[in-house]
Amino acid sequence: MPNESTPTDLSRRMARVHTAALYAACWLPLAVTYIGVLTWMTGGAMSIGAVTAAALLHTLGPAVLGGGVWWLADRGPPALPLTLAFVRRHLAGATAFIAAWMAWEVAIGGPLGPSHPPDPMLWQYVLPWQGIIGVMLYAIVAAVSYVRRNARLIHRMAVAAADADRLRAEAELAALRAHLDPHFVFNTLHGVMQLLRDDPAQAERALEQLADLLRYVLRLDRARVRALPLESEWRFVQSMLWLEQLRLGDRLHVDAELEDDALACEVPPFTLQPLVENALRHGISPHVAGGRVRIRARQTGEQLEIEVADDGAGAATTPDESTPGLGLRAVARRLRAHFGDEAVTVQVETAPGAGFRVCLRMPAIPATGADQALELRP
Repeated sequence: MPNESTPTDLSRRMARVHTAALYAACWLPLAVTYIGVLTWMTGGAMSIGAVTAAALLHTLGPAVLGGGVWWLADRGPPALPLTLAFVRRHLAGATAFIAAWMAWEVAIGGPLGPSHPPDPMLWQYVLPWQGIIGVMLYAIVAAVSYVRRNARLIHRMAVAAADADRLRAEAELAALRAHLDPHFVFNTLHGVMQLLRDDPAQAERALEQLADLLRYVLRLDRARVRALPLESEWRFVQSMLWLEQLRLGDRLHVDAELEDDALACEVPPFTLQPLVENALRHGISPHVAGGRVRIRARQTGEQLEIEVADDGAGAATTPDESTPGLGLRAVARRLRAHFGDEAVTVQVETAPGAGFRVCLRMPAIPATGADQALELRP
């Protein structure tokens, strides 16, 4: 049974054909130059067909030899830093290229050659010029080969950097999930233990909410979801807040204003939750009197703006993305990996006694579909 070519093999062959055709086309200016020179040298005695055939023969030599120059530059040491080995390699290569090309010119321009000029003495002038042109052609072919080589290297480095950013974002997301699950399990089970004696029905509802949360995180992990509607993230946060309310009671107050247009925009998973969790952990939980968390989301033109603030103790210095810990750093990196570095801004404001305010701005991209993985129970 004959082997069938895979799409990858076919694309590779097409790429090689395209490269070969492009390489041949680059030699057309030299062929046209030869047509003019040979027409002048023969005084118009040769037909246009004969001149064209001879010009192609003259061009064939440096074109074929140029393939060797291309290979020599592509497989040899890099151009920078300049080394003695690099200079020796290309001096030898240029000498061989010019000698071989001159030999080819003598062969096709001899008595049996199709472009034998009327005056053999003209070759006294042609061959020296052939050497000068040979040096120029060698340098051009080698330079283009190095440019292409460096372009491939830059492309591979860019792909590697993008893959590294993606893997880092995925690793931080995995770490965030691993950090999230025990945190909720511990807090919820602690609250359920207290509720079992006083309100078994409420304790049962808390366990159901926790199961919803864990199923949601598990589904995201298994499906490797890269983006979801902000509405799904908000439902997740609402469930989390309800569970935290069991523990904090009247100490926790939440003000939420999330516009419908904003809820329909896509965000990476765990964009809103870490910000709210930080506000609860650092702004509300440490204080006996508790505090208030404000959550805002709105679409302004082509921008989606998400804001989370608390009225906790705040800090004298403003943390940034280099501050240790997952929270803000992981969110910022995953947003930039998803939307692009220039498309995302992260603003943090704090002062002693004024709490923290984090504002994220990113492109407002409509989500492709609603995620129904997490249904809040009445």
